[in-house]
Amino acid sequence: MYFYTKKIVTCIYFSFILLLLFNKSNAQCPGGVAEADSMALVALYNACNGPNWTYAGPVYFEISLQEDAPIPNLGNEWLEGEVSSWHGIVLTADGCHVEQIILRNSGLSGDLPTELGNLSMLRLFTIATNEVTSITPQLGNLTNLRYFYAFENNISVIPTALNNADNLRVLWMRDNQISEFPSALSNLPLSYLGLSGNLITVIPNTIDEFDNLTQLILRN
Repeated sequence: MYFYTKKIVTCIYFSFILLLLFNKSNAQCPGGVAEADSMALVALYNACNGPNWTYAGPVYFEISLQEDAPIPNLGNEWLEGEVSSWHGIVLTADGCHVEQIILRNSGLSGDLPTELGNLSMLRLFTIATNEVTSITPQLGNLTNLRYFYAFENNISVIPTALNNADNLRVLWMRDNQISEFPSALSNLPLSYLGLSGNLITVIPNTIDEFDNLTQLILRN
């Protein structure tokens, strides 16, 4: 009887160990980064002067504005090695999706590609201090995006479709070429909207519709 009980306990113990190992193996994305995410990054590289990027731009300023942010990678060039090692990239905990892109002062130029709208888990996106000329409306697909920093570029329009990125909290667009106040974004839960250094001359009455706004920067 004792031997039988001991055998049962031993079987339960090994079953528990196997369960832990199974859960651990499935905690990571079995196929690596999702194809849609990796292709979106490649599209960004190709569309925005990737071969001439530099990899020394600061990353810590944006991190300081959000809670519990992991530190992105520094220095590894894009398209070399694993996506998880690319400069300015942070993946989700399971390794399946891109959670952060930080490419501040990195030599980007041109138009953001439509494929960025496939980064379903993107939470923070920084392209500040570059030569980007337009934002793709597909960024409105990013319902997990909370922080978007695109200051010091050559952007002239904030797409109305960004209104669909309904978790966006921080939108920093200072020192661009924007001439129209983005009234269409009033339903977003924005707490910070930075538009100083642009070409905006008229502030519409719809500013009152930004219910969650705590900081609005408009000085020129």
